Amino acid sequence: MRSLALKTGVAVVALFGLGVFLLATSVWPSRASADVVAGRAQEKVVELGAPIFNEPVKIIWAKAAKKEIKFGEKFVGDNDWLKGAKFRLKNTTGKKIVFIELDVDFPETRVSGAEVSYRINLGRIPNLNHSAAPLSVLPGGEAEADIDEKRYGNLVKLVQESHPVSDISRARVQVGFVVFEDATAWSAGAFYRQDAENPKRWLPISH
Repeated sequence: MRSLALKTGVAVVALFGLGVFLLATSVWPSRASADVVAGRAQEKVVELGAPIFNEPVKIIWAKAAKKEIKFGEKFVGDNDWLKGAKFRLKNTTGKKIVFIELDVDFPETRVSGAEVSYRINLGRIPNLNHSAAPLSVLPGGEAEADIDEKRYGNLVKLVQESHPVSDISRARVQVGFVVFEDATAWSAGAFYRQDAENPKRWLPISH
């Protein structure tokens, strides 16, 4: 009888231990979920703007949250998921490009007012004096735009004027303005030429 009781006691202890193990392992998914809710690891997404049939630059690759991502597909990232983000741009025209404006828009900021848009400028506009590094993207060539530490700091300041950066989980990227070597430009499907008397002014090109 004593032997039977001892075996029974061992069995109870074993079952109790198994229950504790299962309980402990079942805590991990809940803890991970809590991290997501708390903002330490939320789902993010980077989308492309609506395609324009004659856009001269295509966004062909992206990196965010320190990893390569696919446009329109969700991935996990922390609050600073856009810090260090990179975008690869391809010249799809037959002319050399010397300036590209890439717009990074935040649709979620519309709840606080106008949609916030951060602009990444690459290169120099002809006949305008500024200290930006020159850009030369040949036909079929590629360039890379990145949100480095300085740009990220400016982006945070811009967004936080109307919306907490920690709440941002969606970004939309699109090419806003492109300037060619011959002082012509493209924006939103239309082409322009630079005014010879006022380099800051762009005149529509009629076809």
